[in-house]
Amino acid sequence: MESKEIIARLERQNYLMEKRYEILKSMICDIYDEVIPQKKVCPICKSEIRCYIPYGTPKLRYHAQCPVCLGAERERLLARYLELHWENLTAHKISQGEPVKLLHFAPEGAFYQHFKDNKNIDYYPVDFNPDFPYHIVKAVDITDIPYPNDYFDLIICFHVLQNVTDEKKALKEVKRVLGPNGSAIFCDNINQELEVTLEDEKYDTSELREQYYGNGQYVRGYGRDYIERLGSVWGRDSIVKYSVDELDAEEVKKYYLRRGEEICIYKKQIES
Repeated sequence: MESKEIIARLERQNYLMEKRYEILKSMICDIYDEVIPQKKVCPICKSEIRCYIPYGTPKLRYHAQCPVCLGAERERLLARYLELHWENLTAHKISQGEPVKLLHFAPEGAFYQHFKDNKNIDYYPVDFNPDFPYHIVKAVDITDIPYPNDYFDLIICFHVLQNVTDEKKALKEVKRVLGPNGSAIFCDNINQELEVTLEDEKYDTSELREQYYGNGQYVRGYGRDYIERLGSVWGRDSIVKYSVDELDAEEVKKYYLRRGEEICIYKKQIES
């Protein structure tokens, strides 16, 4: 067989392989689009993604985390709440043409850059641990907040209170630094099987806390009375719940939110 004929045959085989590859790739994409939902937009970072990735310990949750900003279900619920209610939360500042003073405890990485880059937000990211991953974060104890009375317009505090020994002092401090008409958004892990929060000084080791509270760093395991505990300091009538159940089924599916998740919003009233 002459060399020209060999080259022509190889080129033909290469061409056929490329065509088969394109056909196979197209078939795989078609199957992928049927099995995996169409691209989604993360409500936190606004990235267009194919799907959410597994996350969680000790039990892995599927479709839990955005692969770009790493925001999980609870953060996505907060993002939707802020998106839908931002004007109501900040109307008293928008009318004055001033930036919103936002105090953010233990800032989630998914929100940190978003708030930091927003020119309409005067952002205060803080944490009890000075070695927090974001080096701009200021070390602040929630039971002794180093800011004046009525200073902030909005306070976000997720997964912090369950680690604080003096819960009431922390809530009083939040109320003190929150300005009139300001809002504080709180959320902690709640065991829906517990009617009353479990809290016992004898659970004083990480092993016992892991066993009874679900985490070795927690000082209590919150039950369904969580909002009442907040209300004991802030006033129950000043707090509302925002739940995944308030969203329609299509939106819950779109953002892969978990049923039963809820956040608590405290609105500080103007004292007469």
